[in-house]
Amino acid sequence: MRIGIVGAGPTGLFTAVALARRGHEVTVIDRDPGPADDATWDRRAVMQFHHPHAFRRQVVDAVWAEIPEMWDALLAAGCRPATMPDQPDTIFGVRARRMTFERVLRATAAVEPRVQLRVGHADAVAVEGGRAVGLIVDGSRADFDLVLDASGRNGRLGRDFRSPAEGGDCGIGYVSRQYQLLPGADEGPYNFPLGFFAGYDRYMSFIFVHDSGTFSALIVRARDD
Repeated sequence: MRIGIVGAGPTGLFTAVALARRGHEVTVIDRDPGPADDATWDRRAVMQFHHPHAFRRQVVDAVWAEIPEMWDALLAAGCRPATMPDQPDTIFGVRARRMTFERVLRATAAVEPRVQLRVGHADAVAVEGGRAVGLIVDGSRADFDLVLDASGRNGRLGRDFRSPAEGGDCGIGYVSRQYQLLPGADEGPYNFPLGFFAGYDRYMSFIFVHDSGTFSALIVRARDD
């Protein structure tokens, strides 16, 4: 089956590799060209890309099940299993920046024989007889037997197929910034698998430990403060 996936984020790339290993020909379409040669990456249209992320045990289990060699690639890139000092053999997730995790996943997908990464803008879904038959990419039609939209909940392609979002102000806001540990510096204490948490009057702080000696400091506060 020829499958077109819109969106080369974690969901799109992981799905592409999993489907390719089941015998399908998969094309992943995203307007972002990927990381630069120096490994930096300003991920286009993903405004939360450099915020701290938590990759939980479910992610580890999925990688082990579908793309086991990616686990070794993550470790080689400086990522580490998220454990606690009193439970060193229990993996709760993986400590990694989203940029590092996506870079490793993208490199894995790029060498998968039945996966093609195509840089372009998916303008619309091509429809015939009430079913999707392909995608219009940069003004030209690409035919597929199945189209998957992995462009995220704000993606334009899926707006006509989902109900309007329901929500409201959650009452909190947050800011974060990434830092690099000095060579040989100690990471400090842990009190949850991904780092350190502290609660104060009307605000909270988190330290997310990432890969390669990087970490994020995040402050959560009341919106009316």
